[in-house]
Amino acid sequence: MTDESTPDDFVNVKKTDAVGAADTSSSDGLTATKLEQHNNESNNADVTKAQPETSANKPEGAPEEAPEVTPSQAGAGLLFGISGLVIGGPLLALLAGVGAAVVAKPDNETPVGDAARASGDFAIETTSKVSEVVGEKAKEANEEYGIIDKIKQALTTGWTKVKDFDEEHKVSEKTKETASSVGARGVEFEKEHHF
Repeated sequence: MTDESTPDDFVNVKKTDAVGAADTSSSDGLTATKLEQHNNESNNADVTKAQPETSANKPEGAPEEAPEVTPSQAGAGLLFGISGLVIGGPLLALLAGVGAAVVAKPDNETPVGDAARASGDFAIETTSKVSEVVGEKAKEANEEYGIIDKIKQALTTGWTKVKDFDEEHKVSEKTKETASSVGARGVEFEKEHHF
């Protein structure tokens, strides 16, 4: 039981007998020393009994955290996903990619998990090496043949031809008129038939 309500109700706690009457002879007031001792014991107990947050012990309304994906998992998912796409299409790609990423989790210490992580590491290493080689070769080819300049020139020439054709045949104006006409007819049709 507590005496009068105060902001620090826990400080005014008194022992009660079996009937519920307050025992005024001995009071267990909370002292700073007892509070500090209690807090230290609670903190030590929390550290030793700490459990990872799961959906069962997570407070309501707490945002879901995305699980951390390791490079091995990502590599395994990509490798098996692409293989599944080539072999059986998008559905097999999805199943193989997600399945490999799940199996490649670091806490899966089975031979299958080890193999999935190793294949993921292989995919990541191979991709980085290939991109380096391709980048260097592309740079060399551009320096030797001026590919970037030729692409820029072709795009500029193509855009100029498109603009000239548009000016000559009024394609953009006709397209706008047609779209406007179709929109107006659609509104009229809807008013008439009430779809």
